[in-house]
Amino acid sequence: MNQKTLVIGEGLSAVCLVAQLAAKKIQVSWVKGNSIGLEPVGSFLSSAVAVESLLTLKKELGILEDDENVESGFFTKEYKNKSFKTASWFKSTEVEEQERVFKHTLSLFEQQLLSLNEFRVSGCLQDHFVSIKNALINHPFVEVNQGAEVRSIEVIKDAQNLKIKVGFTEKFVEYDQVVFCESPSVTLSNKIIGFPHRFYPVNNVKNNADSFLLMEEISVQNPAFGVLQLSLDHSVQIATGFGECLVLEMHKDVGEPTEKRIIGGFYNDGYKSVWTVALEPEVIEDTHLTTKRLKKLKQALNRIFTHYEWIGEMAEKKSFTDTVAREMIRVADSAFVFKRSEELPCYSSGEESNKFLYLVEGFSLSDSLIYTQAIANQICESYKLKGFVSQAKTMDISEAHTF
Repeated sequence: MNQKTLVIGEGLSAVCLVAQLAAKKIQVSWVKGNSIGLEPVGSFLSSAVAVESLLTLKKELGILEDDENVESGFFTKEYKNKSFKTASWFKSTEVEEQERVFKHTLSLFEQQLLSLNEFRVSGCLQDHFVSIKNALINHPFVEVNQGAEVRSIEVIKDAQNLKIKVGFTEKFVEYDQVVFCESPSVTLSNKIIGFPHRFYPVNNVKNNADSFLLMEEISVQNPAFGVLQLSLDHSVQIATGFGECLVLEMHKDVGEPTEKRIIGGFYNDGYKSVWTVALEPEVIEDTHLTTKRLKKLKQALNRIFTHYEWIGEMAEKKSFTDTVAREMIRVADSAFVFKRSEELPCYSSGEESNKFLYLVEGFSLSDSLIYTQAIANQICESYKLKGFVSQAKTMDISEAHTF
């Protein structure tokens, strides 16, 4: 059986889907498209279903450790009064009060990056994501096409089969399935020749001919946020064994309506950290304002992480940013955050439900794990292969967020 599946994208969902398919020994051609490649945020998963998806995937890839422990609790800490404390929305034991404080305290963007349900699997979420990405390097079922550009899409039909013909810069290749994992705004800007105009939710691809959605409508239904993300490699070990998700407030300028919060944390035994803050449309469009936001982010990190418990008693390291050996700055104007939904944010061109799929790339590892496992099972079914079997209760997509 010659299985050929093309996955386009390099965000969280693209990585997860490639890993899910490779774990099931389906040959994947992976084109890393124009996605910005944001890193996961937080140290936890937001549902028990996501925990099971992560552990199952790592087991299928052969990278599951013997001592992987799952714990639930309150892993988000807010910086208040010169120290990190359990997040304010967890102070009450009443669920309704937790939800009220959660929504009152955080912006819509921050609400969808954090959760009232927190599960941790043996350390930091970023470490698990890195281990999955590393497992795909030189994987026998994964062919990585770095820098390839998709120019055209064409559906090829014959009496027995249906193929997707993809035109790259210098060649054409036929695939059994094609899955785009991108934000709608990225897709709309690419102008790929032959890209389908009509899409149907995969949960209901047999709708009548008038029930289709245009890409512009998908973009409206799945609004995105601007994001500034700072990823740091440190020359010294910081916060050893500190696996919490950290929420810090940036200094608010005069005239700003609300506080801006940084969400981040440490991983790789304290040698790496990642910090994320939302960007408004007017900030994204102005390089000066974006640079100013980055400067304020670094100032907040220097202000908070100054004590010897963080950077150690090393005289040559006078500030947090002095420990930085390498930094990577990512700015995205279309970082979609999954909203609570009973349906997959995935669409089909309608030719066949599993031939041409469009998955809205999302900024949440929990949701990406759940959604891509469901899509991988559909592709496995088309090849008459056994998919991922859930040992928990029937998968409920709405569990991805509990507020």
